[in-house]
Amino acid sequence: MRTKLLLWLVLFTAALTSATLLVVHHSAQAQVQRQIEQDARNALLTIQAVQHQREMLLTRKADLLATLAFIRNGDAKTIQDASEDPWQSGDCDLFALADRKGKIIALHTTSLRLSLANAQELFRRSLREDSGTGWWFASGQIFQVVLQPYYDDEPGKSRLLGTVVVGREIDSSGASDLGRISSSHLVFRYRNNLVMSTFSPSEEQELVPQLEERPAREEIQIGKERFFASSLALTSGTEPALNLTVLKSYDEVTASLKRLNRLLLGLGLVAVLAGGVLVFVISDRSTRPMAYLAEGVRALEQGDYTYPLKSNAGGDEVAQVTRAFEDMRNTLRRNEVQRQQLEVQRQQLEGQLRQAQKMDAMGRLAGGVAHDFNNLLTVIKGNSSLLIERLQSDDQLLGRTQQIENAANRAASLTRQLLAFCRMQVLQPKILDLNMLVSEM
Repeated sequence: MRTKLLLWLVLFTAALTSATLLVVHHSAQAQVQRQIEQDARNALLTIQAVQHQREMLLTRKADLLATLAFIRNGDAKTIQDASEDPWQSGDCDLFALADRKGKIIALHTTSLRLSLANAQELFRRSLREDSGTGWWFASGQIFQVVLQPYYDDEPGKSRLLGTVVVGREIDSSGASDLGRISSSHLVFRYRNNLVMSTFSPSEEQELVPQLEERPAREEIQIGKERFFASSLALTSGTEPALNLTVLKSYDEVTASLKRLNRLLLGLGLVAVLAGGVLVFVISDRSTRPMAYLAEGVRALEQGDYTYPLKSNAGGDEVAQVTRAFEDMRNTLRRNEVQRQQLEVQRQQLEGQLRQAQKMDAMGRLAGGVAHDFNNLLTVIKGNSSLLIERLQSDDQLLGRTQQIENAANRAASLTRQLLAFCRMQVLQPKILDLNMLVSEM
């Protein structure tokens, strides 16, 4: 019983601890999910705030460049001079000047990978979207740009003279800076294709198939690390959008959850051990009389009715059960004596019954034999009667044939007696002439 109590306590404590861990784990998982989503939103807000600051800086430089272009009457050399001026070119990687018709007449980039045709197409797209700020992507380059038109300021006139474009390239180092600021990984995608990220090339190989399979998925697995993905469209309109995806790692957030799980597991183990010791002490004191009673039961199973029982003098349940067991054992002893006596009587009755069954079997056998023998006598009597009818009175064989018929009649009488005995019929006594009976014998 002590073992059962200990096992049940361990199972109950383990089940309760497991249920508590599951509830806490589920609640913590939900909290982690909410926290990771909030962190991703905060990271996007941080990146937007940084981009807004850079946009304001580009806007100021675009205003200065537009003023310079207006002063020079839209001279293409304005772009060249601005790119060489450290006050103008600081934090800027793209300068462009377009005339009133929207044709770019001057272009300067630090990397020289953006062609004039690509810049013209991106510029027309920005004009169609009627947005003074935006993002350009071409030749694997990403630029944050600001468009600033300048007008003729003559009295009574407001005529467009041209537009200047100032931009800053977002390269791998810039993306890494944004990732450090937002404490997350960044992925730039164009048409759901990866353009740039803060991951290593090997990690990008695992990332690309997942982006192609489901671009808007919220959970991404890279190696053994899980990330929550939140995307932001950098460009709008009907054209393929340039998207920024922020990936927040679950591992950093779930580290506290793992520590909490270990703490709960340790507390559960301590509770199991402490409860086991307590139950062992209590059960040892309360179940020892039950052990004595169990020994008495085992002795009774082996037929020992004299095994001494140890019971407490108190009135607890165990003492009451022990006294009741003692009374029951005495009753069983008396019943056993009576049973033995009844067994002897039963054996005697069984012997008588077997004898009666033997007699019944002998009677049935005698009846069967008498019946079959009577059939044979019928044949003998019939043939002897036919012989007597055919023989003459002086024939020597007539006397012998009559003797056969008489013997058959006596045998038939004997078979009738056997059948009467077997069927337990009531016999009718008759007066016999012994002299005649002896003479016939």
